[in-house]
Amino acid sequence: MALVACAVAVALAARIWVVNARAPVIPEEWFQANEDVPLEGAFAEYRYENTRGYSICVTDARRMSVREYLAEFSKDDDAARVQMERLAQEGTDLDAKTLLVADITMKNEKGAEDERGYLDSIGWSVKCPETPAYWIRVQSMLFSCSVPQINGSYKLSIRPKTEYVIHVPFASTMFEATFPQPYDYQYLPTLEPGEYGFVVTKGPVRKVVHLDVA
Repeated sequence: MALVACAVAVALAARIWVVNARAPVIPEEWFQANEDVPLEGAFAEYRYENTRGYSICVTDARRMSVREYLAEFSKDDDAARVQMERLAQEGTDLDAKTLLVADITMKNEKGAEDERGYLDSIGWSVKCPETPAYWIRVQSMLFSCSVPQINGSYKLSIRPKTEYVIHVPFASTMFEATFPQPYDYQYLPTLEPGEYGFVVTKGPVRKVVHLDVA
């Protein structure tokens, strides 16, 4: 029996190695701030985003508090007030540097009659080697305060031959729990200065922008 078990284990290990060896490798391209990132059909979530002709450029990135972000970028005072009340109730310090805000210029170079395609911000994320446990994504409710016309949508599109600047707040979410509850409340933790990677697309090419955040 021991020999049979050993043989099965060896066969299983060999199969895992073969599967891993055959797994597709997604190429990765890195860009710097103030450098155009042509999307060239690469997508954040779904292939049908049809991003060919679109590009982005991150012109600045810095840490901000919720209060600072809404004071500078919100175009809807009522919505901003609701979001501050909600986050404060959940335990977020409104004056702590809990947001990484990226100033992003979107450009659309498609033909004048081609209004297909969009950027899917739900697939955007930011990675930090110093805090690998943080899942840093777009804070969509705060983002909607700065661009009310998107009406909560993650799909960002502009007319051909135009460009538009957005100020995207990224944040992580931490949960506080008291057994046996899954969680009692959630809050945005403080983000530290350092090097971050803004993952713009995941496939078929992974495009990442290096951000040096103070």
